Amino acid sequence: MLPSSNRKWDLPSRTSIGSNTKGRGKSSLLAGRRSKRSNVASQNRRRILYETNEFTVEDVGTLPVQLSERLAAIKGSENATGSITPSGWSYVIFKHDLYVWKQGIIEKQATNLCHQFPLAPTSYHYNINLVTVLPMDADDNVSIVAASPDGIIRYWPSFMQQATYFEMKIMEINENSCCYLNVINPFGCILCTKSSQLFLLQPSAVGMKLNLTYQELRKSVGLFAGLSRRISSFFTSSEDSITQVKSQILDGYQSNKDNCTFYTMGNNRLFTWRISYDGTEKIVDECDLYQMFANGPAKEILSSFNEKDRSNIHFIDMSKYRIVSTLQLSENAPKQVSTESSLWTLHVSTGTTGEFVFIRTRDDVYYLFENRIMPVVHLSRYELILGSGAMDGTLLYITSRGVVNALFPKITSLFGSLTSSKNENVSNRTDLEKSSKYKGGYSSILNDTEGDMPGILRAAFVEYIENDFDTAERICCDIFPATIGQVLDNSIVEVSRKLIDEPPSADPRWAHSLTQEGTSTTSVIIIHQLEDKLRIHSQYLQFLSNLSLLSRVSVCHMNDQKISTLRVLCEHAEKICAAVALRSLHIKHPDLIDAVIRLIMQDRDIKSSTILTWQDLFYKDVSMINDVLPYLVNYQMEICQSQLKQPDKIGILVDNISFIITEVLQDALRCRRNFEAKYIQDSSYQQLEYIPWTASIGLRGARTTFLRQHAMVVERVFDQDIGSQIKDNLFTRLVDLATLILTGYEDQINSLRFCQGKETKLKEVLESFEKDRCALIRPLLDGKQTIRAATLAEKFYDFESLVRLCEEDNNKDQLQEYMVQFARQGFPQFVFQWYLNRGEYRKLLELHDSQDVNLKNFLRCRPNLSWIHDVKIGAFGDASLTLTELAEKEKDLLTRKETFLSLSKLSLLASSDESNTSTLAEKLKATNTELDVINYQMALPEKVIQNLFGNSDAMPPLSISDVIEGFVGEQNEDADEYNFKNALDLLDLHKLNSESYEKLRLYIWSKAILRDKWTELQGSDPLDVAQDTIFFKVIQLGYEQGITPKDFVPTIDELKGNDLLISGGLTSNPNFQFLIQAVYEYILQAC
Repeated sequence: MLPSSNRKWDLPSRTSIGSNTKGRGKSSLLAGRRSKRSNVASQNRRRILYETNEFTVEDVGTLPVQLSERLAAIKGSENATGSITPSGWSYVIFKHDLYVWKQGIIEKQATNLCHQFPLAPTSYHYNINLVTVLPMDADDNVSIVAASPDGIIRYWPSFMQQATYFEMKIMEINENSCCYLNVINPFGCILCTKSSQLFLLQPSAVGMKLNLTYQELRKSVGLFAGLSRRISSFFTSSEDSITQVKSQILDGYQSNKDNCTFYTMGNNRLFTWRISYDGTEKIVDECDLYQMFANGPAKEILSSFNEKDRSNIHFIDMSKYRIVSTLQLSENAPKQVSTESSLWTLHVSTGTTGEFVFIRTRDDVYYLFENRIMPVVHLSRYELILGSGAMDGTLLYITSRGVVNALFPKITSLFGSLTSSKNENVSNRTDLEKSSKYKGGYSSILNDTEGDMPGILRAAFVEYIENDFDTAERICCDIFPATIGQVLDNSIVEVSRKLIDEPPSADPRWAHSLTQEGTSTTSVIIIHQLEDKLRIHSQYLQFLSNLSLLSRVSVCHMNDQKISTLRVLCEHAEKICAAVALRSLHIKHPDLIDAVIRLIMQDRDIKSSTILTWQDLFYKDVSMINDVLPYLVNYQMEICQSQLKQPDKIGILVDNISFIITEVLQDALRCRRNFEAKYIQDSSYQQLEYIPWTASIGLRGARTTFLRQHAMVVERVFDQDIGSQIKDNLFTRLVDLATLILTGYEDQINSLRFCQGKETKLKEVLESFEKDRCALIRPLLDGKQTIRAATLAEKFYDFESLVRLCEEDNNKDQLQEYMVQFARQGFPQFVFQWYLNRGEYRKLLELHDSQDVNLKNFLRCRPNLSWIHDVKIGAFGDASLTLTELAEKEKDLLTRKETFLSLSKLSLLASSDESNTSTLAEKLKATNTELDVINYQMALPEKVIQNLFGNSDAMPPLSISDVIEGFVGEQNEDADEYNFKNALDLLDLHKLNSESYEKLRLYIWSKAILRDKWTELQGSDPLDVAQDTIFFKVIQLGYEQGITPKDFVPTIDELKGNDLLISGGLTSNPNFQFLIQAVYEYILQAC
């Protein structure tokens, strides 16, 4: 079923040209001839949004003023949830505020008496399931009970007394534990927690005295053994199966003079509780819902299910002893959800014709009719359903746009027909059968068609419409066997194309174009012709599905490219919907669309006549309806060029054309989603690239046209004086155009992900998508259209824009919500990189504590920041290790290395653990050694530092040998005994291998000897002569510091064998030998 099949549009007044109103209703017979009186009288009527053979959706009112203002003030409505009771009492939660009013559906409400109730302060988010209203004697009054997630209960005795309430805390409830609150009259309410606790709440009001008592309902130990968990499978889903199980206290209960019975459901089991007036409670029954279901209405269906299939059956509610389940295998079943806040909400309501069943999600509404789950409401992706409820066989739902809509079923409910056959929903005959020539049965059909495969298939379709199912099935089985292959696909596509392009047989002006096969429409009014085509095409799809032809199709060829046959059929249905929408708008903009159609037909070289108009000719060929898009834009540009000095007219024209384009394409997209939900279950179907006609490229492609129109609005219109109202309208058009463009990209990208060998193409399309996404959203950011920009950015994951919006408003809370909301899409990592690229390290490190783990993982490859984050979160050991590694890698600045080591030492001290003191001591010793080496390097003579590095601040870390060279080398011309002693001390800090150690040690002593001219030293006393040498002074300094000379100074033989001394000619000099021998004798005597 395509919901737009019988859609009719309101005929707008002249003043509504260019508006974005989407109201739709039944057109008057004399369109455009209504009197002013009738227009005024119709203002208080409910507005039909759209209708089908099965249901009607109407606008029944707006939200109360204060609620609408609150809704408009917040950014998005993800924190707002609501509900509507069967008696019409409605309530919505915004953070810690509760709004309550009485909603009606008989006549459209202009105003509502609404009161605001302050909820108990809590750090957790409120859930609408934790609010309930208790009926009172007066129909226009209720009492209200609300529970916070951590167990704070507030009770208001009257709707009219929002300032008077009683508050109490249930101490037995843990934090963030409450999940459901349901009324069971006359006892009060039942509160359920995630840990499987149940509490009976009994509020009372006597005069001015308010009170609320509670009693925990105890479970049988034997019955519930093993069921209690952190999130119990008895009441709420376990963490690893929250997508599969929705558990709750059921709305239904039964009371009598002795007791009250209520029900809980979880983990596909039903539990019956009974509370007596004497204060006792017990579980009186427990049953397996699957067994009850399988042995009852679904016994035949489930007989072929294996254990894996059974796991896909989820029971979501029970009402009046009827079990309602959702099989994930069902057509159009709502998609699985991943969070408790997005679980399905089931409504069962009794009307005048029976019971009706609806399923409501956060984004959609589904109507259960016979054996089908029918999508009803497909909101734009930036619009949500805040709450819903059923009353008198009607579903009411509140949208984030601030309106209340109602779904009125027209025909027999779900429970009116539990069984169906493949022949269902085809009793609606059209005049197709009346004009058909195939009246001679099976043999006659084969003879008349003479091997024309599309003709044979069409004949089978006619028999199907005439309820001759046996003949239709026989034709399909005999002429189109399983081995026929490509012929079936080509035939199906050809029949579909002919159905949407055929002229109307009842219109005598088309007599010359009629075929013997007949036609799918018999109306002489264009809008009705298009609606007939939509209806017959829907029946054609049902025919293909029921005769198992649709499941056999694969691919066909169009424009020398392979394309899924199902996609072609979907495109045909979309184009009919687009044509219906365009024709409806034609009434509103006759001159504009007439001019464009005339241009199209002239380019096609088709001439009108006195009999057939341009409109007749254009709307007949539905398969080419997409031609109107580029012609609209080209016509607009020509007009704008001729009216450059009339900005107001230009603004209105661009607004109108943008409105026409987006409205037509949005109807086509809604049709596509319905088709996909019903016939295309897997996005990887056929593993072929899919470029929708609404996203085609090329000079006249839809995507190119939309981008041109977007550029026209931004570059040619916004810079003119067009008025605030037109400008606001155009911002709305920009959002709609961007949505169309980016949605087309998404469909193409999703198909490419499953195509083998298309990796390069996927990369190119992704790059183009990201480029266009940025260009489409930027004008909204520049125009300060925060909500509109955020809507698009959230929908299409434009993380750059989301971060910019949060930064401009300095809204850290919103940024954190996005990081949680889009965690799976990598938004936290994008934010980290965004701050990192801009050098905004402080903002990066000051992100919400909940991102600590993500940020720690992100910073693993960025040690310069990771140690700061480790210190922030108290991971001092990790910080010390990172700082040590940074110090080891530091090659540019000595001062930076010293800082890293000092911070590493502080982090080590902060992470001290008495149970691991030995490891800590080793790490501290190693760090201190490194700091000592740095101190020695900093002690190099200033003159050496200036000669080598210019100044100490620019000095890089040096190796041990380089620092020693700085003390004893030639560049230190004024080296004294202290420099040489520092070099020796520095050598002792690092545990080098013995060979390297001895080599450097001899080098230092040799350099000390070479500092003096030993061959020229003369004197009677050799010790008096030698004590003025650097060599002797170093020995004397070490001795004064408590070092034994014989352990400090190398042996005389080691010195004599040193290459430096040999090359200097000292080892062979008698004077040097004499003096050095005297020094060593003195050292031995002194020791």
